[in-house]
Amino acid sequence: MLETQDRPNPTQLNDIEKEDVMVLVDNPWDAVNIARVLCGFSNALSVPGDYSPSFEHAGVPPEKPVIRLAPALILRKRTRQTFEAFYNQIIDQIKKGEEIPEKVRRIIEIVEDSSGEEKEGG
Repeated sequence: MLETQDRPNPTQLNDIEKEDVMVLVDNPWDAVNIARVLCGFSNALSVPGDYSPSFEHAGVPPEKPVIRLAPALILRKRTRQTFEAFYNQIIDQIKKGEEIPEKVRRIIEIVEDSSGEEKEGG
């Protein structure tokens, strides 16, 4: 992950999106265009960065940022505001009359089995 001050400015990101990312809309797996997008991003960093088309994990963090094709799992802490926005969205959907999924309804209220028959062994 990059520190905020090391990230490209929004203007550069918009340019990359307009020039390179839009080409990927029709073919998101085009290796040449993916490389162009990732190289553009690494060149837009405020610190010297590099792009490596490798699927290998580096193991030890390099001196400079390196963009790789290796899979990554990014975990981040949820804030109270994130949860509030999520719950407010659910409340708004319910107020608009959206149907509550059956499995959720079983948690929040008493629901009869849809088959009307008692399950064996329970």
